[in-house]
Amino acid sequence: MTAATVDRGFCFYSGMIGGRPNPERCIIKKQGDSSIFSLITSTLMIKQSSVVNAYLENDTTILLKLADPLTLPCEVSDITLTDATTGKTVPVINVALPQAFTADPPEDVQQLLGVPGEQRSSVLADVETNLVEVVLAEAPDVTHSLHIALPGYMSGPVTPRNILNGEKYLYYGDDLGNSYQPEATSFRLWAPTASDVQVLLYETEPGDRSWHDAERR
Repeated sequence: MTAATVDRGFCFYSGMIGGRPNPERCIIKKQGDSSIFSLITSTLMIKQSSVVNAYLENDTTILLKLADPLTLPCEVSDITLTDATTGKTVPVINVALPQAFTADPPEDVQQLLGVPGEQRSSVLADVETNLVEVVLAEAPDVTHSLHIALPGYMSGPVTPRNILNGEKYLYYGDDLGNSYQPEATSFRLWAPTASDVQVLLYETEPGDRSWHDAERR
């Protein structure tokens, strides 16, 4: 913890959050007053940055874009991925520059582009970037609601993206859509990220509508 002088007082800092000092306690003396005031601060009193987007690129990799730069290296314990559907957290095992840094990188990280991904963590030293790669210890369930959070940033949802190009998420059948029979009409669709499906039925063309839960098969 460090201390910094302010007008007629001191502030004690416990570290940096989102690139900004994190004041933990301020001791302030009013002008012409012998009394001393102690003010406890928290991260809620600091303007927090935000997660712009978070994409699940494969089973265990999230590409994270932040509104403000994050200083690398950082502790993996600072990053939290929560499965809001189950209330459980998924462990993070690495936080680094993306394996393929395709965006226009800042000058201070251009030197890292020629370094293999597995070696980057050893050469990173106080590098600021708003695009980071988060590696998970296990694959989350893409049908669940996932949220990622880190100190100094408002949490954001994780959206399955390139992971859905994987073989297990593709469907090659030609039987999707509706199939009419005099006794019933069946509907078949492929939605690997859906947790449930409903069918909207109308009694008549301009008539009332009703929701029906679809039966899984």
